Amino acid sequence: MLINSVIPKKEYVDFALNHINWILGINPRNLCMMKGIGTNNPRIRPGGTLDGCICHGIIADHEFDRPWLGIWMDDKLDWHKDYIAGYKIWAQGEALIRGTSCFMMGLSLLK
Repeated sequence: MLINSVIPKKEYVDFALNHINWILGINPRNLCMMKGIGTNNPRIRPGGTLDGCICHGIIADHEFDRPWLGIWMDDKLDWHKDYIAGYKIWAQGEALIRGTSCFMMGLSLLK
């Protein structure tokens, strides 16, 4: 969005809005990555995070580099283990302080 203040173009604004919309649920899995809003959120591990935080979201398996989010395994997850089938189950719902602050900064720059 900063580039748009120097060289205003509609495609810069559209690019930023697409990223914001992706975080808020317009993505291939219909997942809202902000805790506390939306209807389809990633599962947060016990201990959780605060409403309004952006979670890590869709992660990739390093071995096969496939997007994964354990929603389909909710009834099988043991949140006291670090890994299930090679996936870091805690990572999908981990709060990202930097990501949340960047999201808020991006929103503040929209005009």
